[in-house]
Order: sequence, then C-alpha cells, then structure tokens
Amino acid sequence: MFRCLMLAIGAVLNFAQSRLTKARAGVLKMIHYNIGQELKINERFGLLLLGERKNSGRSVRYIARRFRISRRNIQRWEQGLSSPPAKVFYRLIQHYGLTAVQRAQILDLEIQLEKYEMVKRRTAAEAAQFSDQTEPIEMPMLVAG
Repeated sequence: MFRCLMLAIGAVLNFAQSRLTKARAGVLKMIHYNIGQELKINERFGLLLLGERKNSGRSVRYIARRFRISRRNIQRWEQGLSSPPAKVFYRLIQHYGLTAVQRAQILDLEIQLEKYEMVKRRTAAEAAQFSDQTEPIEMPMLVAG
C-alpha cells in the first residue's frame, strides 16, 4: 500500500521534473514539502488511526504495549503532529482488520490523486511563468538554392 504510494509520488515527481529545466528543479523539492502540508496528510492518517483504534475499543495504552510503541508517539500520530513509519502504520492498520485496511487504501488513493492534480497545476503554472520570462528564439531561415 505505502510502497504503491511512494512509487506514485516518485512517478508524479519524475513527470513534473521532466517538465522543468534543471535550473528550476529546486522548486520541485519545495513543492513536495508544501503539498504534504496543504493536503494535511498527517492529520488525515492520524484521524484514520484514531477512528480505527476507537472502533476497536482499544486504549492508547493497550496499543502501545501490544506494538511496543510509546504512548506519546501514538498520541502524536493520532493528533496529526507526525506520522508513523510505513511499516508501523501498516501493522497497526492490519491489527484493526480488513475494513481498516480498505479505508487506508482509499485514503491513500485519494491523497495520491490530490497530489497529482496539485503538482500538475503547479507545474503548468511554473512552465507558463518560465515561458513568459524567456525571449523567443529566432530561427534562421532556410533558403532553397
């Protein structure tokens, strides 16, 4: 699931990077960080973790002991202040059952699509801005002789 997410993000970033010149490639890294904040990825996955834990009737303390994770980390993840490592997230979601896995996959897909659309819009805006700044190149005329 998360490997698919990473591959999709990589594909989107590679697509966007191919559209920019090497001089503009540094902008892409800034776009990547802003996207995560704008889409509130940590908060959305945190709400999923919180909801699934509460649906299962488990306490933070139980989950912390069961998976050998600090309660503070679990609370930070559920509040959206940080995100768990992909392997830990996957183990937690599997623990909550098949419907939790399906919800996580749907959320993952929604975020991938939103990221793609955002990068596509920003790349188009950057390309338009870049083309406005450059002067047209005069091509030599070929004369048949």
